Amino acid sequence: MNVSGLELFVIKFIVTTAIVLILSFVAEHVSPKWAGILSGFPTGSAITLHFYGLENGLEFAGRSAIYNMVGLVAMQSFIFSYYIGGLAVGRFKVLVSICFAILGYATAIILLSRLTVTPLLALAIPIVSFPIFRIAFRKIGQSLIVDRIALTWKVILGRAGLAALTICLITGIAKIVGPAWAGLFSAFPTTLFPLILIIHLSYGERYAHSIIKHVPEGLGSLLAYSLILYLSYPTLSLYAGIAVAFAGSLVYLLAYRIISRKLRQEGI
Repeated sequence: MNVSGLELFVIKFIVTTAIVLILSFVAEHVSPKWAGILSGFPTGSAITLHFYGLENGLEFAGRSAIYNMVGLVAMQSFIFSYYIGGLAVGRFKVLVSICFAILGYATAIILLSRLTVTPLLALAIPIVSFPIFRIAFRKIGQSLIVDRIALTWKVILGRAGLAALTICLITGIAKIVGPAWAGLFSAFPTTLFPLILIIHLSYGERYAHSIIKHVPEGLGSLLAYSLILYLSYPTLSLYAGIAVAFAGSLVYLLAYRIISRKLRQEGI
């Protein structure tokens, strides 16, 4: 499929902006908890892997999907470092949190890039990491947004620009770094990061941290997406593979909701 650079930019801008705006709406009108869980749904990584396949071919995207699975550890390191950065200082918390987050992500992907990644290892590493990070976030409280800011065009455009800049930067370097590094970069929280920044700047750190707290709960859907994508791309087309992978992710989220509700009812 031949797509011009301008067309790719427009597609990335529209899709990423829509997702970030939807997630910010969920955080403001439903709860930061569900914004965090839904951030684990393959939004940012799905967009990135889609453009890897569109721009660089299915083999490239399929190989990148395996490293995307391992990269979920780096993604969690990013949000954990963002959280720690906010606790460490009394001033300039947003700036320090961003610096901590980028350092945490960079450290994680450098270490992960040294691994000889197999499909089994790519599945095992994130599965082990999910409960570890959930424990690390256990002290974060639940916060609901009550006094919401007005969604003016200025606010919407600011949120849109932040989201689009992130996704374009990550997808743009894919050809330079190759599929392994591209896969690790595809786990960068391209929609979650601007969402956290939007909520942090608009309402304060405790609401941003409430989103962070619940991200590991939803990452199983992204793990399922990347695994199915890796398995399906040798035989399916770009969009057929995406459709099957999204279906697997949705099954995970529905199962998670049913099981968590049952556990709450039983007081577990």
